[in-house]
Amino acid sequence: MTASNHSLTRETFELLVQAARASHFEGDRLGLRNREWMALRFLGRANRFSRTPSALACFIGTTRAAASQIVKMLEKNSYLARKPSHEDKRSVLLGITSQGQKYLDRHDPASHVLNAVAALGADEGARLRDSLRRILNHLDASHQRLNAGICRDCMFLAESGPSTGKRRAAAEFTCRLHRAAISLDETELLCTSFERTRDRPTIGKHSDQARPAGPTVILSLLMPRGSGDRRRSLTKPATVTFAAFCHDVRAWQVRGEQLCRWS
Repeated sequence: MTASNHSLTRETFELLVQAARASHFEGDRLGLRNREWMALRFLGRANRFSRTPSALACFIGTTRAAASQIVKMLEKNSYLARKPSHEDKRSVLLGITSQGQKYLDRHDPASHVLNAVAALGADEGARLRDSLRRILNHLDASHQRLNAGICRDCMFLAESGPSTGKRRAAAEFTCRLHRAAISLDETELLCTSFERTRDRPTIGKHSDQARPAGPTVILSLLMPRGSGDRRRSLTKPATVTFAAFCHDVRAWQVRGEQLCRWS
């Protein structure tokens, strides 16, 4: 690495640190602490598979016990509600309430960062998002970190088949990991089971126009991400094609990792 490149790398790193720090604070703002605001942002963006106490703890980088206290605080203020999971009656799903969403939209302490990102415009914002994603992908690959990303870019997202009209908007895709139908709108949500892929066609071709990078997407890339050791599963489900086989093997691996991490 040349001296000029080293200087550029250092300067970029320092700017990333300052940008991330701009959305954090000590103490509380309007009755909520920093991690409670982070939890509200996460639950406002998370898909239905990621709205669990364990996924929340993993995403904001805290213990399950600390996440439980955060959930209780938000629930006490009527910003969050719990409901039993349809798939597992022993589990609960967390959801931001209309009151919580309204409070987040009006008083989010990170709004100045969101406004600064929005001021870049769609093109420059998309370039910034893609650059941040490449940095995080590199860190994930080299340090075996656990991912969180947008559903549309995940290797587990599969096209269910051509459809039109109301059926297309209702369920055009399938999640191979969770074995569930995914609507077009859900592909824009954040998932803690995200796995990066390079060979799956992007979803932009299925919609009238690919959505630009919003400031909330970029802010989520600057949030702390959990880490843990990867554990491999030896199970190989029967599949039809080699691509499907690879996706299903990885799905079993991720499911095993989640069970080990959350048990």
